[in-house]
Amino acid sequence: MKLKNGEIWRAYPKLAELSKVKLPIKPSLAVAKLVNKLQQPYAVVDGERGKLVSKYGKEDEKTKQISINVESENWVVFIKELDEMFNMEWDDDIKFDKVKLPEKITGTCDKCNHNMDVTFQVEPEILIPLEDKFVEVV
Repeated sequence: MKLKNGEIWRAYPKLAELSKVKLPIKPSLAVAKLVNKLQQPYAVVDGERGKLVSKYGKEDEKTKQISINVESENWVVFIKELDEMFNMEWDDDIKFDKVKLPEKITGTCDKCNHNMDVTFQVEPEILIPLEDKFVEVV
């Protein structure tokens, strides 16, 4: 599948968070595979984003970290170049199946410790960047 750099950059950290969630084996393995496939492209895109921050940002004297402020005179140019890079397609086709997240998972009752199906809950901030391109609920 052709992915844009921005899709990779937004999805990878959220998939990495999702990989820490206890899931049944099939979706867990699918998340792990997808994280593995996006790791290198993410590193490249994030490195280029970092170069833009260095180019247009300023170093904080206390923390020695470079950042760019929304009120900076360079902000508009930074956002334009970042947006251009994020909208470019990643050169290689990345082959993956959507992660099928279950609506319910097996859990344990807090009171009596018996196994039961519980609704699988994920924060929206994790799912939003994954859109329908990377995950689906089954």
